[in-house]
Amino acid sequence: MEFNQPLQVKTFLKFAVGALATAVVFSAFACGRTRRPNLLLISLDTVRADHCSVYDYALPTTPGLEVLATEGIVCDAAYSTTPVTGPSHATMFTGLMPQNHGLRVNGERLGQDRRTLAESLLAEGYQTAGVASSFALNSSFGLSRGFEFWNDDLPLEGSKHHSDTWLGHEVNAGFDRRADRTTEVASGWLRTSRDPDRPFFLFVHYFEPHGPYVPPDRWQLEFRCDGGSNEVERMIAAYDAGLAFTDDEVARLLNVLAELELAEDTMVVVTADHGEGLMTHGAMAHGPHLYDEAVHIPLIFRWPGWLHEGRRMAQPVSLTDLAPTILELLRVEAEPGRMDGRSFAPWLLSLPVEAEESPIFLFRGNVRREMVGDRRVEAERFGVVDGRWKFLTSEFEEDELFDLDADPGESTNLGSKCPQEVERLGALLSPWARIASRTDDSGVALSREEQRGLEVLGYGY
Repeated sequence: MEFNQPLQVKTFLKFAVGALATAVVFSAFACGRTRRPNLLLISLDTVRADHCSVYDYALPTTPGLEVLATEGIVCDAAYSTTPVTGPSHATMFTGLMPQNHGLRVNGERLGQDRRTLAESLLAEGYQTAGVASSFALNSSFGLSRGFEFWNDDLPLEGSKHHSDTWLGHEVNAGFDRRADRTTEVASGWLRTSRDPDRPFFLFVHYFEPHGPYVPPDRWQLEFRCDGGSNEVERMIAAYDAGLAFTDDEVARLLNVLAELELAEDTMVVVTADHGEGLMTHGAMAHGPHLYDEAVHIPLIFRWPGWLHEGRRMAQPVSLTDLAPTILELLRVEAEPGRMDGRSFAPWLLSLPVEAEESPIFLFRGNVRREMVGDRRVEAERFGVVDGRWKFLTSEFEEDELFDLDADPGESTNLGSKCPQEVERLGALLSPWARIASRTDDSGVALSREEQRGLEVLGYGY
């Protein structure tokens, strides 16, 4: 498909698009464009939206993202599908819930029959490259499919984690890469390996905000990580400092894009795989819960000339929606019926659209039985956000219902007071809960001992 062909707006959300507005917007794409734009997709590991200053956090943790926001669109209600790295990135790349792409917990592999965003763009002539900064995204787990270049060579020097094995997999060098090294690898690819005759898709993963929280000295001083009245406050300060360090590196990468005169022809998308507990509901890390601190994530789009600058979008969206949205914006046909997510491209393009409310589905894979605070956590858990309501359920844990408008901190369980909502939302979740658990492509399920490795490395579970 040539980039100057008209885009057919998909019907994933049953959009009622005004014919005149559609013609005006998409005919504009053809003017002066001979090929599709580049795509830079940046994933920030373990970043909760409410600790980003671009989402009104009190401390200056993301000044770089604030600048990006003035140049693009901020999605105020973006949700991850699951609070762990591997499954969340698999969703990011496939548009599928973990129950459907099969990578339910870290250490499993993405099924060969799950088409990725990189595979779709490669088929359309894109040069595809990825920079992964955690062993959780090692190529052995299938997330590198479709990438012509995939850098997951993590030096032992500077790595925050030191372990020879992880969930039964051998770790030959470092487990992770610091943010400044990640920027150097990504910038190096842009400077020396990019093919000027092809549009590119560059995926860059920053692991830095993930625990353990050990930001460089400059950021520790700026965020007073040695202060605080207790260890939790000091750890939160260190988390914020690591986030600020990462934000600075994202800004540095975007400056390279501008320096190479690529910014005008590149769609930039910045998001996160999941959030972090920070003891909001009894967990410091992530994994055991589906509360908003674990699943409400940043999501920002910038595409000069095509997306309005400085706009915020209130419509709730999911990471399952990311791949179909990107494909529609790039005018790449998605395979019908192959994604759980739905494109919200018309909202980004400011088209006059109407849409039915679409619930946001959440999932937590199997975890080992454990007490988190005063709660027992085990087995799979399912969640749904539908309008003002959020409902969480599992076989062994207490059902929870929250009114997010009245109780954004999710402190009061209204399940016993609103049985009709519990029944309605439970019916929405029922199809997802019935999808049977599967192992990875090796057919080997993760053992309890292997799952414990998650906590050792700061995942919680």
